[in-house]
Order: sequence, then C-alpha cells, then structure tokens
Amino acid sequence: MGISIAVLAAVLLFVAILVWVKSTLSGQERFSATGESLRRDGEFESGCPAEFVKQIFAKKDLDYVSGLGSAHLEKFFQQERKSVALFWVQQTSAQIRQIIRTHLQASRGSQDLELATEAGILLRYGGLQFLCGVLFFTITLAGPQGLQELAARADAWAQRIREAQLGFHAAKETGRVRGV
Repeated sequence: MGISIAVLAAVLLFVAILVWVKSTLSGQERFSATGESLRRDGEFESGCPAEFVKQIFAKKDLDYVSGLGSAHLEKFFQQERKSVALFWVQQTSAQIRQIIRTHLQASRGSQDLELATEAGILLRYGGLQFLCGVLFFTITLAGPQGLQELAARADAWAQRIREAQLGFHAAKETGRVRGV
C-alpha cells in the first residue's frame, strides 16, 4: 500500500514537472518577462496597479463570457487570461530577482549591514519567489480564476520589496548608508 502511494505521488510529480516545463517553454515563446520591458527607467519602482492584478484573477469575467454561450469564445478567453496571468507572475518574479540582485550588489560594499534586516529581506524574497512558483504552477494547471487573494498577497509582498529598495536607494543617496 505504501509503495503504491509513493509510485502514484512520483507519477503525479513527474506529470506536474512535464506540464510546468511545457508551459514554461511555450510561455517563453509568447513573452519574455526578463526582456525589454524590464529595462526601461523606473520599471522596478512600481508593478501593476492592485486593481489590475485583482481583475486578472477574478472569476467574474469568466462567468460573463461563459454566460454568452460560445464555447469557442470561452476557450479563447481562458487561454488569453491564462497568458496574461502567467506573464504577470513571470514579470513580478523577474522584477523581484532584479531588485534583490541590485540590493546585493549595493550592500556588498556597505559597512553597516544588520544581519537581522538582511535575513528578513532574504526570507521575504524566498517567500515571494515560492509564492510566484505556486501561482505559476496553479495557473498552468487550472487557470487564474479564483486565485485573486493569493495573487493580491504576492502583489503586496512585491510592492513592499519595491518600496524597501526605493528606501534603500534614498538612504544611499542621502549618505545614511555608509560604505556604499
């Protein structure tokens, strides 16, 4: 009994990895979340408005499209909404990776780092990247509808990291961070 459960779990994990890899490869063909859009000035200072994020993951639009009675339109809508949601997750993840990379480069030369603060930043970053991974996997398998609260939480975490980075840069510019 225990072996059959382990085999079933291994098969499910393998299928999940295949779905993830397939969606990652197809997502790279449609969008490049680490490309030109992240290189514009000020791109890291703000993400999507919270209302936009909530709308991407809302079920209300799907209910409306489903009510129109066109299976083709509903399928098209679901594909497009899934693409937008996956792009948002990839974009958010890429922005946060870049912010952390920039923070690490800037903090390497700092003489007044606080271990607790840096550990907190690392934990928030890891938690957000994990949350983005969960969102990506779930959207790939089931679509974005119904993930509104999880996406809003990820967006709020990302915004806090963006704001912390802006605060760090402001402190650096005014000389409140030594050795940078």
